[in-house]
Amino acid sequence: MTADELHTEAIEAMSRDRRSVPVAARHPEPRVRTAALDALGMLDEATRDAVKQALLRDPAPEVRAAAARYDADLARVHEPADLPRNGYAYRGLLRERRLSRPLIAHVLAIDADDGVGGVSAMAGNRTLPPDVLEALFDHPSPDVRCSLAVRDDLSRAQLRRLAADSDVAVRTAASTHPRLTETERAAIDIDASTSREHRPHGLIEFSNRRDEHPWMRPSTLPPPEQSLRWATSVNTLLRRRAAADPRLPADIVAALAQDTDLGVRVLLAQHHPAAPPALLLRSYREYKGGGRARLLAMPNFPTTDLAPLADDPDPAVRRLAARDPLATPALVERLTHDPALKVRRAMAACPRLPLPRIVALLDDPDLAEPAAANPALPTDMMRQRLTTARPTPHEPTHRRP
Repeated sequence: MTADELHTEAIEAMSRDRRSVPVAARHPEPRVRTAALDALGMLDEATRDAVKQALLRDPAPEVRAAAARYDADLARVHEPADLPRNGYAYRGLLRERRLSRPLIAHVLAIDADDGVGGVSAMAGNRTLPPDVLEALFDHPSPDVRCSLAVRDDLSRAQLRRLAADSDVAVRTAASTHPRLTETERAAIDIDASTSREHRPHGLIEFSNRRDEHPWMRPSTLPPPEQSLRWATSVNTLLRRRAAADPRLPADIVAALAQDTDLGVRVLLAQHHPAAPPALLLRSYREYKGGGRARLLAMPNFPTTDLAPLADDPDPAVRRLAARDPLATPALVERLTHDPALKVRRAMAACPRLPLPRIVALLDDPDLAEPAAANPALPTDMMRQRLTTARPTPHEPTHRRP
């Protein structure tokens, strides 16, 4: 790639996964290392400072200069005129930079009129004056109070206030705070479905978003002992965090596989290489949201006892019968008439489909492609079809067979 292409790819990668930021900061291309500066705000404080210091000592003068400008920008107090128009940059500045009193008043006034999310971003800023921070605990927006709940510098009184908030989303956000005891967590009335926290595949919702292409994953794995503490927590969201750790030992995996929370079970199934076959199949049957198809690629996903699922109401479950080596040819052929196209396509590619039916499907516009890919189709028959095939008058002659 050219330097410009690398720069563009680095920005894209860092926007999708914050773990790539320290990697970009060590890249041989100076422009990529410089690009990492714009994403440092995604990192925790210790990692951000370590990467910044490394870039301040970078061998390339242009990288050192950019890092020095970034460092100076962190130190200076920003005024209303410094606010960018871009939404991400706008919220990033409010979350990470030092803010003047006029800028704070400006953002509070704008949000009151337009609701652009600036106060929610500002609520996480560690440099806010104490009186401004305290006033935000009375802010009418639950989103602002949720942002307060993730601060690690809350006093015990502030934390108790959020844990007793009238809005369940705020209470839920506060319930994972590291300063709470398990007894205190158990006393908080939460609803895990309201949380923006860990859900299957790191997605925003337990539903139908970006099934195959998750774009925001955890920044780094926590220390193993922290995952072990989370795994036994009374808090559902903390157990979900633990379930996404692929290093969990076998006894913890076995316990979380029986968890009462669907999110815990699915995250474990999606992330742990030793997830039990029964858990993988159960998760696939019960969970319809983002990352469902990922379960099929897990190494322990079962291939036996799937034929009995041929009459399941869910088409995605019915097509699993094609993976079962004991599925009878008659069953596979019957499912090539299934009302769901994805079931018919799975069966058309199944090597247990009788040969006459495979040949017949080669002329079916919906099923010709999977039938042609069926490994049970004899090579001599493939050659014969290719030899006799002729493009129609409207077909281009270069079309692939």
